[in-house]
Amino acid sequence: MGTPQPPNPPGVICPICFDPGKPLAAETTPTFVSMTLLDFTPGEFFDPDFDQLLLTPHMLTQTLIPCEWSQLDGTFLWLWAWRPGGTNIQVLNLVNSSRAFLALGQPNCLLEYSDDNSSAPGNIAFGGTATLSLTLESIQ
Repeated sequence: MGTPQPPNPPGVICPICFDPGKPLAAETTPTFVSMTLLDFTPGEFFDPDFDQLLLTPHMLTQTLIPCEWSQLDGTFLWLWAWRPGGTNIQVLNLVNSSRAFLALGQPNCLLEYSDDNSSAPGNIAFGGTATLSLTLESIQ
């Protein structure tokens, strides 16, 4: 059992998912979320010595856009965004623009998404899932 985490302070309300009548209306829009990649297959650009950070949960912080959370972790941008046209969820290597995860235009307000990347060429990883936790308990 890890160290107990402090309460997650409320963020600016995300109207796409947290307004009354929306799928997550029973929850408070969090300032911080935890994003985890699961069950992916290494791709063309996977480096086992460098890309081990992909295997751990990452704490993302709400940006100035209320339905978006992100973290810059070394050369990786972790992004979870619910937008009017659908999702923009990705883990992107900013050095070479290769991805470990991508989910564009999928339905909003889910806490788990499948990867749009379906093959190794041009990718760090493919075929996995990304999960989002609205609590900080998964980050130790």
